[in-house]
Amino acid sequence: VVDIEEAGSGLETVEVSIEGASIPAQWGDGVVSWEPIFAYREVADVELVVRDRAGNRTAWKVRASALPQRLELEANYPNPFNPETLIPFVVPGEGRVVDLAVFNAAGQMVRELLNSQWMPPGQHKVLWDGRDEKGAPVGSGVYVYRLQADGRSLVRRMTLIK
Repeated sequence: VVDIEEAGSGLETVEVSIEGASIPAQWGDGVVSWEPIFAYREVADVELVVRDRAGNRTAWKVRASALPQRLELEANYPNPFNPETLIPFVVPGEGRVVDLAVFNAAGQMVRELLNSQWMPPGQHKVLWDGRDEKGAPVGSGVYVYRLQADGRSLVRRMTLIK
């Protein structure tokens, strides 16, 4: 914890740099805050620079970690695909029990990739091999994949081309 009030004759500016990229920061009620420049990064180099009204500059460099704040379902890749694709997603906080399933254009479940599986916080990727629950290859077409956790559902489309 850094007491920024110690910075000479009053706070003038606060700057934050993460992995060398300068981003806008706000100071209020003893807390420095900023909008993330990436959805999630397990560990990052963070530099905090404070300038006071007298022109004094104080800098702190830390190696920081951050937990993602929200459940995210990202675009599969490659898309279109043949014969397999990766489905990336982000689990927030302390981890969640998640379900991940693939559906055909008629809304019928084709394959359950994760069934009430606990996942730790962070980025994850699940491979879908273009097969149904019985192991048979599915046909070309548009498919929907759905991630569910904590009563939320996130959905995206993908295309299988043979």
